[in-house]
Amino acid sequence: MQKLETGLGVYKRAYANLDSERWQSERLKQEADKQREDLENQLKSHRIVTFLDGGGAIFSAHLILQGQAGGHAASCVLSDSIMQYVLSLCGANR
Repeated sequence: MQKLETGLGVYKRAYANLDSERWQSERLKQEADKQREDLENQLKSHRIVTFLDGGGAIFSAHLILQGQAGGHAASCVLSDSIMQYVLSLCGANR
């Protein structure tokens, strides 16, 4: 009878450990889901709008000479410059 009780105790502890691990796993999953949702909400709520003054814009002559490819390059330079400016104001975590 004592052997059976000892064996039963071992199974009860093993079940309790598994149940505890399952609970911790579910809690970690809920925390990760919450963090992902918070990050998605942060990304949705921030917009950057840039207005360009066409009369005051000064482009590089070498970009103008490249035509459409130069326009694309100019837009990339502008986009990168805006991103660097925003990061300098808000930091990389925003």
